[in-house]
Amino acid sequence: MIKEEWEKIGVELSNIANILENAGGDYIVIATNMIHKLVNDIQRHINVPLIHIADCVAEKCKDKKVENVVF
Repeated sequence: MIKEEWEKIGVELSNIANILENAGGDYIVIATNMIHKLVNDIQRHINVPLIHIADCVAEKCKDKKVENVVF
């Protein structure tokens, strides 16, 4: 079932994020669109900020007053 696969991916990425945080990372960055589904789950397992590429793109679009973005 697809939902179960997303849960497994979320657990694995949370574990990796913890490893990166424990290695001294100040931020965790996710640079893929599909993982946006798991950002909140991953963030709950770490103490450093998690940055998703879509947030950066949205902020830049707001700054530049871009209203139509095509991916």
